[in-house]
Amino acid sequence: MIKTRKAAPFFRRGERYRISGRLMEAINEYRSAIQYDDQHPYYRFKLAETLLAVGMIQEASEQLEMACALDLENGYYHFRLAEVYNRMNRISDAIAEMQQASLFSPTDSYYNIRLGILYLQCDNVADAVFAFHRAVSQEPKNASYHCLLGDAYVKLGSERQALRHYSCAGDLSDYDTKYLERMRRLCSD
Repeated sequence: MIKTRKAAPFFRRGERYRISGRLMEAINEYRSAIQYDDQHPYYRFKLAETLLAVGMIQEASEQLEMACALDLENGYYHFRLAEVYNRMNRISDAIAEMQQASLFSPTDSYYNIRLGILYLQCDNVADAVFAFHRAVSQEPKNASYHCLLGDAYVKLGSERQALRHYSCAGDLSDYDTKYLERMRRLCSD
């Protein structure tokens, strides 16, 4: 408790600096807050976000790793770490963190979409289909999700399933031309 009380003024100053665009000063204040309370995951998270804003990706990933370790079940921390790993081209680490994000935030369909996209980056189409399927089951009226699932089915060689999801995407979007074009292309092959 005493640690947090001493750290809080530094953190608040860091927030004010960040909001006003004085990012390096914010970073210094966040670091000072962490010196007083190194077990506070949100302090580390805010430091990481600010480090990302100034392009310090490696240090940001380290702070996010520590935030995740301190708050294991925070899906958003795992999501942000996955996104940073993806930027660093550490795809297998990004997948592992996105799986954690999905596990700890089971109702957030976006994490499943991002997981599917990561799987596609490493040509793991079957797992991408599974992740996209989960997202579609969570948000069955999202045309973009159906389209992504259709794209994955095309890569898997399941044209019938792809057509079904493209058609569904079209129905949900009053047959937006991008979905019609995908369906035409698939039918002409």
